Amino acid sequence: IAGYVSVGILGGMAFQPYFSSDNTLLSELNHISAQDASRSVRTTAFVSVQAYAISANLASIPIFSILMRYNLIDSGVMGPKAAGAVSVLVPFGVSVILYTGQGFKDIVDFSGTFTSAFVNLMVPSLLFLAALREKEKRASEPLEPGDRNVLQVRRMWSASGSLATSNLGPQRLWRCIAWVNLLLMLLLTTVSIADQYSS
Repeated sequence: IAGYVSVGILGGMAFQPYFSSDNTLLSELNHISAQDASRSVRTTAFVSVQAYAISANLASIPIFSILMRYNLIDSGVMGPKAAGAVSVLVPFGVSVILYTGQGFKDIVDFSGTFTSAFVNLMVPSLLFLAALREKEKRASEPLEPGDRNVLQVRRMWSASGSLATSNLGPQRLWRCIAWVNLLLMLLLTTVSIADQYSS
């Protein structure tokens, strides 16, 4: 953390105005004017920006392709050759198609909004509802005669867990709150995505 902070602060302090600009360090390095620095400094800055972009892509894209290939093979969806072609050619082919115009920006905006809204706002409610359902399912399962330890663990967990109440009223209330939250977040996410595409 100290390394990131020091690079950010020291890099930002190299370019005036310090606080009234919203440019990133890479943008500042890429736009050094002739009166601000010598040709060698501008060349070094340009090479640094390009090297960063290339190294960031080389460190991520091939790894994602390898992971995608092994997941396709491991799940049995495709054979090794087809999985290799799909994991390498399809992402690059789609990126070439979307690289021009607003297509890539639209996809990034949509996926960022949808993914963050789903993970941060909807998944907690879904997990809570799944936990309630699992608890009800396990409570209705008959125990074998030798399962006394399982019964004790269940009683201990249900006595200490947040889902535990002998009264079903609070469980119904929390289930209702989870459903309301889930539906409200789904509605807000849909409105947000529609707003992005309307503007």
